[in-house]
Amino acid sequence: MEWLEAQGVTGFGRPTDKLSIFEADAGQRGVIALQAIAEGEQLVRLPLRLALTDHPGDEESNQLVYEGAPWSVRLAAKLLREASKQDASPWFPFIQALPASVDTPLDFEWEVLQQVEDPFMGQALDAAGWLTQDAYPRLDPSAIGNASREEFEWAHQVVLSRTFGSAGEDGGVGVRFLMPILDMLNHGGDQTPLLLSDPPMAQDDVRWNLVSPDANDESTWEIVLTANKAVEANDEVLLSYGERSNDEFFGAYGFVPPRNPHEEMVLFGDIIEALEWHHHFYPPPNAKEERVDTAAKYEAVLDTIKEQEEGDLSKVPASIKTEAFLQDRKRIRIGAADNLDGRLHAAYEGLARIEGRGMDHAFWAIMLRCMELLSERSPILTDLTILADPARNPEPHEQAYWTTILQYYTNAIRWFDSSPFKAEIDDLLSRRPKVEKPEVPSAESLPWSSQLSLVVTFRTYKKMIAWDTIIALAAELNQVPLAPSQQS
Repeated sequence: MEWLEAQGVTGFGRPTDKLSIFEADAGQRGVIALQAIAEGEQLVRLPLRLALTDHPGDEESNQLVYEGAPWSVRLAAKLLREASKQDASPWFPFIQALPASVDTPLDFEWEVLQQVEDPFMGQALDAAGWLTQDAYPRLDPSAIGNASREEFEWAHQVVLSRTFGSAGEDGGVGVRFLMPILDMLNHGGDQTPLLLSDPPMAQDDVRWNLVSPDANDESTWEIVLTANKAVEANDEVLLSYGERSNDEFFGAYGFVPPRNPHEEMVLFGDIIEALEWHHHFYPPPNAKEERVDTAAKYEAVLDTIKEQEEGDLSKVPASIKTEAFLQDRKRIRIGAADNLDGRLHAAYEGLARIEGRGMDHAFWAIMLRCMELLSERSPILTDLTILADPARNPEPHEQAYWTTILQYYTNAIRWFDSSPFKAEIDDLLSRRPKVEKPEVPSAESLPWSSQLSLVVTFRTYKKMIAWDTIIALAAELNQVPLAPSQQS
């Protein structure tokens, strides 16, 4: 606290200030309101010089770190260089206050990670693990303060879980930075009361703004923390980390926000996979006699979607068009509140038009894909039963929530199973070629732990997205003839 005060920080940690750090029995840290806070009140002012930053113009990093290194590697290397200077670094008191370990899925037990059930999340974790393994031998010891591999892995996880970013001139990210106090605030994002499709409510209490010298009396750039709403004394103060899916929170931060309305589920790796899948389940009439014509029809639909994608991509700032971003953007997703990827709906509607199918065909195809993905995972009712178990989830509020959700999906699935759609979909899915998969122990058979609880929660929200989509589309199609004619 003395270091913060000496650096010109105001509004934090002193007896007369309204905000301070708290530490829970389990070691979690956060920020608490010592006094009542009014909406719009400016609480903390942080000189920007306290930030440990990375940006493309950072000459020291450009010289020391290998060309093409991602921002996270560059900032982790800078953090380690400053740590190696110890008292000679102006950031050393801040670095000493960073957590000694960061609990993310990269450190989870192997058998726990096998329970994720989401291949795209598995790929993301593999890529993150590979990045640290690839980067360390490519970094000169001078670039990382002669740090060990373990120290580099620690720094990289700190950076991924505690970095903020300012807006760039092109609309992307300008400067990424680690900042004292700001990194102590826990996430409070949008949250729904029950279902992921329900109207969300904001849970964040404060926001931060970068304030120029022209807008203050300090003649220096500052980050100012301001209250979004009134906060009562002794309440934790929360900051939104952004509108993100659970993949980002789980992978980088090591937690899953409750009832996140921005949650998504990947249906296909890209639009080509979506079209190939469609051709397998819904071959066009007379496909054998019209192979050339069929290929031309699919190419026409694909060209239309690609043109749409290129138009959308042209609006994206160049600074964020990394290889990882472009790869992620190809993925076809569904989200909460029946949020269907427009590319997929347009592609399936286009094929329906060309092949003379009903215009509700797109709904049928998307519903079928959701059911296929669910059939490859453990049942949602099993997961909900686990999460509602008092022995595994002793927190009363969470236990009550999962119990309510268990009852809701029990009834919803019972309704769907009695509908005319179920038999039709089961018949279609029975035609898939059998694929042998390695056997994975069930979550119920493993020792219960905080890691396993997090993984089961993560995968359950994915299944909720899929089932919400199925139920919504089935309700839409309730009076519509069944799926298009099928060929054997």
